[in-house]
Amino acid sequence: YSDALIIPNNFLILCKLMPKGIKKSVKILIISASAIILLLASPFILLQFNKIQNFVVDSLTRELSISLNTRIEIGNVDYHFFNKLKIEDVYIEDQQQDTLLQIDRIYAGFNFWRLLRKKIVFSNLELDHFYANLKTDAGGKSNFDFMFSKQKPKQDSTYIDLKLEKLIISDSRISFTRTADSISFQHFKESSIKINDISADISINTLTNDTINAAVNYLTAREQSGFTLKNLNAKIIGTPQNIHFPTFSVNLPESEINLDNLILRFDTLQGNQTLAERLNVNIPVDNAQISLADLGAFVPELKNIHETVSVNARISGRLSSLRGHDIRIAYGKTVQMDAALDINGLPNI
Repeated sequence: YSDALIIPNNFLILCKLMPKGIKKSVKILIISASAIILLLASPFILLQFNKIQNFVVDSLTRELSISLNTRIEIGNVDYHFFNKLKIEDVYIEDQQQDTLLQIDRIYAGFNFWRLLRKKIVFSNLELDHFYANLKTDAGGKSNFDFMFSKQKPKQDSTYIDLKLEKLIISDSRISFTRTADSISFQHFKESSIKINDISADISINTLTNDTINAAVNYLTAREQSGFTLKNLNAKIIGTPQNIHFPTFSVNLPESEINLDNLILRFDTLQGNQTLAERLNVNIPVDNAQISLADLGAFVPELKNIHETVSVNARISGRLSSLRGHDIRIAYGKTVQMDAALDINGLPNI
């Protein structure tokens, strides 16, 4: 306690011994430093007030709406020192004036200084009650294409830069509607896919215009047909030419499927080739244990059959002309089949 008092006393003695010119300089230095600190801190302080937050959000929302030529709304924003943001009631329309995206709450880490330059840079995102309404017409045009169209940006335009390290999705859903000819089963319809109860934890090491290196730590979901994804776990390394999954495992309620070292490769576009004609796959299936009951969404007659089928295979080729090598299927102790298989014409059956 006594030592703590010595420092101020010594400081006072030192100030008394200082010439007046030096004391004046010290005071000016202290005042200048305080002013600089206050100036740097003022944006953070101002953003603690709701009116200032709403003004900033309204300005950015207007610019994004004009830039994307669609309706964008944000209900409320709550900013915390220094890089934490909570956004509520986000709504984005497509250009047919239908709901494209709706999010109840977003928790984000972001770069404050880039925000002052009209650049929105998110380092991590948590989406709570996320809803996406995606549509594709017979010509392959989607209702979200306008958000990714390559337009020459103006020098002072606002844009979002996703330099994500973490993405968490909770209790969300996606609707996908396709007006083109599609595959339909008794319960599952490819033309109208509705996925509910989506939760995911995704770590992103690299995300640029031409490279992705990420890991899906977990992903769960349930389709309206009853098909349930208990968990998906994968590592992803991707470029515009190919996507490699060093690990890829899928768990259904009663099934386990390992597809480690799955590779998707995209050939150079030639003429009017479809995706199925350009996409080459290499799918190794190693000792997959598939319960027939998990396929009940596609074949209802299997819903109550809980026996397991063991599958090993190597599947490769273009999606439009797949070839299965070294196929070995075992059902119980009495049925075993070794085969090779060619499938042509996908995705049309």
